[in-house]
Amino acid sequence: MSRAALIDWLQQRLGFEPESLGARLLDASLDDARAALGHADDAALAAAVSQSPAAAQAFVDAMVVGETWFFRHPEQFEALRREARRCVAEQGHLRVLSLPCASGEEAWSILFTLLDEGLGVGQFSILGIDVSQQALALARKATYRPSALRGQAPPLWLHPCAEGWCVDPEWRQQVIFRHGNIATGEGLSGALSFDVIFCRNLLIYLHAEARTQLLRQLLDWLAPGGLILAGQAEVLSSLHPELVADADAPLAYRRRPPRAAPPPPRERVSPTRAALNPLRATPLVTNAAPPEAAARHSPLTDARILADRGDLAAARALLQRHVEAQAEDAAAWHLLGLVDIGLGQLEAADAALGRSLYLDPAQPEVLAQRAALAQRMGAGELATRLRGQWLRMREAQS
Repeated sequence: MSRAALIDWLQQRLGFEPESLGARLLDASLDDARAALGHADDAALAAAVSQSPAAAQAFVDAMVVGETWFFRHPEQFEALRREARRCVAEQGHLRVLSLPCASGEEAWSILFTLLDEGLGVGQFSILGIDVSQQALALARKATYRPSALRGQAPPLWLHPCAEGWCVDPEWRQQVIFRHGNIATGEGLSGALSFDVIFCRNLLIYLHAEARTQLLRQLLDWLAPGGLILAGQAEVLSSLHPELVADADAPLAYRRRPPRAAPPPPRERVSPTRAALNPLRATPLVTNAAPPEAAARHSPLTDARILADRGDLAAARALLQRHVEAQAEDAAAWHLLGLVDIGLGQLEAADAALGRSLYLDPAQPEVLAQRAALAQRMGAGELATRLRGQWLRMREAQS
């Protein structure tokens, strides 16, 4: 019962979804946490966590997933460069958020990218937020083992030190690190606005309610025209109706432009009034439906609506019937793949995305999503090859 209590605590305090780790890995993580904190059994750990804020924070530090490295997914840092140029040209300043920032490699990679782009200190601000105090301490220390570079050449702003590589002291004040908990709102007060938000590999560990809360918070923080960069397995356009994929970067999303206000309804003119006004050669209102009405009720549009509402099973059933009738519809296969990702049917999703690309190879967004899916499925070589194809496609289209 005490293990169930620990899992319930993680769900309530962190928005954690137990199924995101799987039963075996979750049990191993809890065992490791209990041993690291020096408790004999789950009951003792649960009692300490419920009674002591320090023990609760130590439990969080032991449970959070902190895998990261410098310049993870380089193509997203290329997107950051483009956004930096745009924002500095338009408003003279760029604001970037790293959430969760873990031990800081992502936040420092953001800084190095902006410095390499030629931005001055007064032209940007960078904030890193994480729920782990232990991770934040490592981020502020800014000292890393060589493995954090994953074989890459160290950037100019790192220098060798006894433990490996260190961020030059003169640059450490350019990134602010803050403790915050997205599930409870702790540490997140204040008016924040960001042009670029890195939020990678957090949503996959959250339950549905916590995901909704996080997406709402990200949209509140996102400046007009801003960009959210997501993780490999996080297709934000299928999780929130206001987010659409950005065509210029993989796993990048912007807020959907607001719909234009509908025109005021036309006046209905009775036959008698029309007859009294011979200058009206055509009636103001006809019984014919506007041409866009049929599109609004197409199976593909209905499936998108169902998916946006979270009814993925119904969306999938509708899409399956549609592609059986219209097997050459690349857009339908694409949407079917995204829905299958949401349902956890990864092999079916890969087949659907592959079919969409077969029918229409010139789809950089679909190519990037299939690369992300391959990485998630453990097909590293395929993911690398697909990302290479994506980069070549973007270069050819630019």
